[in-house]
Amino acid sequence: MSKHFALNCPNFLSWGNLLREVIPAHLRIDFMRAFACIALVLFHVSTGLAQKDIGSPLEQQFLQILNGAFGHVRMPLFAFIAGYVYALKPVSRSSFSFFLVGKVRRLLLPGALAATLFALGSGMIGNRFAVPLAQFWTVYVMPYAHYWFLQAIFVVLLAFAAMDILIGKWSVWFALTLTFFITLTDYVGRTSIFSLNSALYLAPFFLLGVLAFRANFMALARAHVGGVILVLLVGFALHQIFLSNDLDFGILGAPKYSLAAIFLGWFACIALFLGAPDSPPMRALAPYTFTIYLYHPFFSSPTRRLLSELGVDWFGIHIALGLLAGLLGPVMLQRLAKHNTLGRRLVLGSRS
Repeated sequence: MSKHFALNCPNFLSWGNLLREVIPAHLRIDFMRAFACIALVLFHVSTGLAQKDIGSPLEQQFLQILNGAFGHVRMPLFAFIAGYVYALKPVSRSSFSFFLVGKVRRLLLPGALAATLFALGSGMIGNRFAVPLAQFWTVYVMPYAHYWFLQAIFVVLLAFAAMDILIGKWSVWFALTLTFFITLTDYVGRTSIFSLNSALYLAPFFLLGVLAFRANFMALARAHVGGVILVLLVGFALHQIFLSNDLDFGILGAPKYSLAAIFLGWFACIALFLGAPDSPPMRALAPYTFTIYLYHPFFSSPTRRLLSELGVDWFGIHIALGLLAGLLGPVMLQRLAKHNTLGRRLVLGSRS
């Protein structure tokens, strides 16, 4: 009986063996980077179509469900990745000033340029992101479009780096406790200056990324494959149950500042980290994800406008070409920027 069972179960057991495959962590992170960027670009392409009422009610409902499914996943993935990358090279007391300057150069300067161009372009075409000249300064100190993430993750990085220096190995647990307290008690009043409220939203996922490296999640997963598979199956089943209901119901309709949203984001981050394959296309896209994040609207939005001007109203064409433009346009931009010193500094945030 046991031999017969063993001979007829290799396909099921091979699922567990996926966790035992030694896929380097940097390839898993590359996959997550690319996945998060694709989800973000798809979200912006689909919301643009919804605003222009392109597509049938059924197609619009499909996109609503899809975006609802990823609503508590997209930005948490970026924060998780930032935490994992930070943990690879933590900050010391002597390197803090260098770390600070590096993050300003790498995050804030490219983000400021992209946000400026985006705001100017929005003003020219008169869309909802247009900013009056007298209030243009708010682009740099308040949440604006999708660029809020750069401000928020900058705050998280600096705050946790300071805790890491002062507290040491207990910094993650202290930061998690503090974050939960502030989030659940609304202690800071949800201030939006420099996206501080969003920094609180991202902090639990950033800290999970730090833990994934420091606690060696992959080693734990390989040692307890059955438990990991059970957790992922239960989590996936619950997600599908909630997804099958109206999007205003249950965990998918939960505010992002809630335990339900945090746990769903954690589940998604862990599931993708443990299950991420070595995908050559995703690996090829990964080096361009920062530029894609900053500049994808400059390519996906004009594509939608051009297709509309040409009289193309086929939903699938809009989605496919909008997604391709939002991904490949920034890739071309990054390749061009690499050939110019000013482009490398302002667009890519490189030192030279």
